Amino acid sequence: MHHLFVLCFFFVNLTPIFANWPKATGDETVSATIKIVGGIKDFKFKRLSASSALGSGGQNEGQKAIIHAERGAVIKNLIIGRNGADGIHCYDSCTLENVWFESVGEDAATFRTSKVCGSGSFVVSGGGARGARDKVFQLNGGGQLTIKNYVGENIGKLARSCGNCYKQCNNRKLVIQNVKVTGLKTLLIGVNGNYGDVASIQNVQITGKTSAVCAVFNGNNHQSEPPVLRSYGVGSSGHLEHTQQNDREEIGQKMDAFLKSVEVQQRNIDELQKSIAALTAGQQKLHTTISELEHAQKNDREKMGQKMDALLKSVKEHQKPGNADATLQNKFVKMEEEQKKQQQNIDKLQQAISALTVGQQSNSGTGPSLPSPNRWNRAACHAGLTLFESNRLIVQRNGSHCEDVLPNPFFTISRAKSSSVFAEVPISRNQLDIFYYEVTILERKGQV
Repeated sequence: MHHLFVLCFFFVNLTPIFANWPKATGDETVSATIKIVGGIKDFKFKRLSASSALGSGGQNEGQKAIIHAERGAVIKNLIIGRNGADGIHCYDSCTLENVWFESVGEDAATFRTSKVCGSGSFVVSGGGARGARDKVFQLNGGGQLTIKNYVGENIGKLARSCGNCYKQCNNRKLVIQNVKVTGLKTLLIGVNGNYGDVASIQNVQITGKTSAVCAVFNGNNHQSEPPVLRSYGVGSSGHLEHTQQNDREEIGQKMDAFLKSVEVQQRNIDELQKSIAALTAGQQKLHTTISELEHAQKNDREKMGQKMDALLKSVKEHQKPGNADATLQNKFVKMEEEQKKQQQNIDKLQQAISALTVGQQSNSGTGPSLPSPNRWNRAACHAGLTLFESNRLIVQRNGSHCEDVLPNPFFTISRAKSSSVFAEVPISRNQLDIFYYEVTILERKGQV
């Protein structure tokens, strides 16, 4: 998207900077185009008029230029008469200084580049133009055209970047400084927004039926009349009124939309911060639970170790010479087997704690839920219980001797109704949790 940069400053009373129309010092009719290759050419206010061989001086296309100027040429102190044909053709970089056009034909001057869209630098300093039915100056090539200290009378446009040339250039620039126009018919300057043209207007005095100071066109390269996209500095009745109401409204709408998007983003950030805070609290709680379980496991292991050490010490005393007894030896073997089973249960408990930690870190989903919030099926099966001390029960979901077994990544859950533990406090549905419950044995059956 291209933007037009327009600076319009209107001063009712400017310091006089404009010269008066000069009087011709002589007249010459030109029948062949004059070529100027570089250097300064001072005509000393001679008036040049085109013969019919160059053109009629009207608006028809195909007329020839009175002067063809090449790169570096400076044309000064010249008057172009009433038949100006196609005026002056200026290539690459040249300057028109105090050049006056008494009656503009097709164009007063056309600025081109030898390479279709080269970077030209063109300057019109001083001088003036009268009677242009359309435009005074046209920039066909690439680069910048600067017009300063210039006067215009009864003209259609002062300057235009070509709107429908076969070869179009991007990013042309028009610079207008210290210009006074009376009787402006359509607009001061025109540029092509779709080709990225830029215009700068400073210190202008305009009177006439002005429709726009600057207009942005949608240019083309097939010689169709380009439509106007937007106008700047609308004025009428001899007064210049610079307004950018459309731009202000557009900017206001964009700012409102931006503020709304910022509010939505802030709400999303607030929700995210709440979620992070909740997750952090949950992680801290889990860490505390794991630490407590590890601490309890350590204490139980130490107590069991102490008991086993005392028992082994007692057995070894009985195994000394003179105290050997076959029955005692069998008890010793049985105790070692029992110790291994207890150690296996401890290892399983440690694995369950590790699984709990890994499950929290990987944010795994929940497994199959239990049939009742406070009933733990399968718990009464003796293979699913580990009994520490006489009044403390550690329940693990690892039974293997009951019917209707459900698979689980870490444990096996049974739906057996005849063998279960009913807890007063609801049991969590988290498949990775391990719980300690105080159990009151109401009736003993079998091994439990």
